[in-house]
Amino acid sequence: MTLSAEKFIEHAVYDAKKRHERYMKTRRLKGRQHGQNQDTGPGRPGEKAGPAPVNKTVANQQASNARQIADLKARLSELRAKLQSLLAEVTSSSSSSSSSSKSGEGSSSKGKPMTAQEKADARKASQKYRDTHPSKDKKSSSKSTPTKEEQIAHIRAIIADVESKLRAALEKARTQTASNGR
Repeated sequence: MTLSAEKFIEHAVYDAKKRHERYMKTRRLKGRQHGQNQDTGPGRPGEKAGPAPVNKTVANQQASNARQIADLKARLSELRAKLQSLLAEVTSSSSSSSSSSKSGEGSSSKGKPMTAQEKADARKASQKYRDTHPSKDKKSSSKSTPTKEEQIAHIRAIIADVESKLRAALEKARTQTASNGR
């Protein structure tokens, strides 16, 4: 199947107008994919200009924002209550331990050496403490419970994080409400 010289030249010459007509005749448009934003505004060919369609997702976003803010506020109040209880425990235990340690210090002053009886009492108290509190040098396989001060520091860090999330959620809700009112 050989082409003559005229047919060859006819095929070799590019005619933009003919190419556009052939494209318009054979094109197959795919349309919009599911899940993408459907921005339907005036100015598109064949579309009527009128009021913007009511976007149901705005109501859903506002409800979601309200739920998120309520959850964060509830979490924040729970954390603050837990922090108050831990602080109360620490203050009550520190006041009771300081009063008991002060009563034992009254018999010996700094200038006088300890008596034999005081030394024996100190040894017993030290042994009792070692028995009830395992050594920090010995690392056990299970994690030890954190101290009250560590728990307080941890809860304060969580509170700061939740407060920042709450501020961000409030700002997001405020900006969405402001932009929807236009």
